[in-house]
This record gives sequence, C-alpha cells and structure tokens, in this order.
Amino acid sequence: MLYLIFGAGLVGVLGHWVTRWSQGRTQSTFLDYLITNKSHTISSLFANIMSSGVIYSSTPEDIAGRSLTLVVIGAYSAGYMLDSTLNKDQSNIEIIVAEKLKEIRLEGQHDESVDDILRDINAD
Repeated sequence: MLYLIFGAGLVGVLGHWVTRWSQGRTQSTFLDYLITNKSHTISSLFANIMSSGVIYSSTPEDIAGRSLTLVVIGAYSAGYMLDSTLNKDQSNIEIIVAEKLKEIRLEGQHDESVDDILRDINAD
C-alpha cells in the first residue's frame, strides 16, 4: 500500500505540471520541468516521500474501499500541492524578458529598464 500512496503522490506531481502546461504557464516538457531546477525537484520528491510515509503510517492495516480511495486522493493532493509549492519552472514571462534583454544587448541599447520591458509586454 505504501507504493500505491507514493505513486499517487507522484501522479500529483505530473498533474501539477499538466495544469501549468495546459494553462500556458510553462513551455517545458515534463522531463525538462524535472531536470531544469534539480534542487526544487529534489525538495518536491523528498516532501512527497515524507508525506507518503505520514499518510501510510496513519492508515489502518485493514483499510479498503472508500477509505482507501480517500487515502489515495489525499496522497495525490499532497503530491500536487507539494510540487506546486516547492518545484519551480521558468515562467513564460521570465523567458520573454530574457529574450528581450538579449535583443537589447545585441542591439547595443542599454537605456531600457526591466520595468519598461515588462510594461511593454503587459501592454501587448
């Protein structure tokens, strides 16, 4: 049952990435999302291991049916929430700003501030 609970937490991590991707808040593939910021992914993974252990240790040995379903849903929710809190990805706005700053450097224009760039992006 521990594997079921931990697996549900990992599915929660995947669910969090799918939500970000479907909302257009990330362009990263799931693998890139996990690899780009390794320290955040490791934090999320260890938090999932700990929450799975706590959920597992608090469930009775003879659990079945609806109770087991609720435990799995709780593990999924914990995985989703922990990944949302701990695992970070470059947002689209950060990517746009980085590209704009690169363009400015290449053009030799140094008079435009990051605030000006963000204002221009938000105006579009």
